[in-house]
Amino acid sequence: MNKTWRTYRSMLIVFLIAAFLGATVYFFWVRTGEKQVIVHQMAKFGEVVPASERIIQDRATIRPFAHAVRFARKHPGAVNISDPPFRFTLGNRQYYLWVGEQNEKGTLMKLPDTHTVYTIGKPGTRRLTDILLREYGE
Repeated sequence: MNKTWRTYRSMLIVFLIAAFLGATVYFFWVRTGEKQVIVHQMAKFGEVVPASERIIQDRATIRPFAHAVRFARKHPGAVNISDPPFRFTLGNRQYYLWVGEQNEKGTLMKLPDTHTVYTIGKPGTRRLTDILLREYGE
């Protein structure tokens, strides 16, 4: 009986660890609570290109924007950066977005704080670039 109890206890511990890891992966990587992302092309800081609004409601397309915000790396200090090509709204927050060539990292800026930038990893930048190309063309 004692050996059986240890086996069940070990299996229960493994199950609980797997459930915890699964919930963590779901919470941080899969789950997106937002129902839409609104994207605008920008002429310059604070000036939207007329008729450039895109409302995206597909969860698979929203997810890369949410991941970019959630996992971007902060770079504090004063920044000198070119005008943003895009602005997007996710939930009640707005962000400026710069995406470059295929193998470059993207950058975002959380509004209204225009003195701090955040870098987006290369895979996230590629996903965002693909979405923006699909929405706006070249």
